[in-house]
Amino acid sequence: MVNEELAVGAPYEDNNRGAVYIYSSDGEGHLGNPIQRLAARDSYDLLKGFGISISPHNVDIDGNGCPDIAIGAYLSGHAVIYRGKPVVKWNVRNPEPHPKSITHNATHFSLKFACVTYLGENATNIL
Repeated sequence: MVNEELAVGAPYEDNNRGAVYIYSSDGEGHLGNPIQRLAARDSYDLLKGFGISISPHNVDIDGNGCPDIAIGAYLSGHAVIYRGKPVVKWNVRNPEPHPKSITHNATHFSLKFACVTYLGENATNIL
């Protein structure tokens, strides 16, 4: 099973300012504690009722191939869009060292750089 995320709105939390809690499944469908809290007070000072409505799962508003989330704040007549970004896993390794001495009259030398590979859905869109 794939890890899924669930957004739960709490529009009356923080004196009606509101918040949204993001939960992630463990791959077996079980949810633990929230992995993130999106609070109205951290987004825009005038938001009220934030979290009353949440966009459907897997909506790509900005077309970058990653799901975005729109959250409504009905008591202030606003909505906030959180844009998703690709998650990239990096693997960096250095080539085997071949120590050499540089003489005092050398005019140049060369270096080998690290080899980098990356993996991630839509990673090529940002690299």
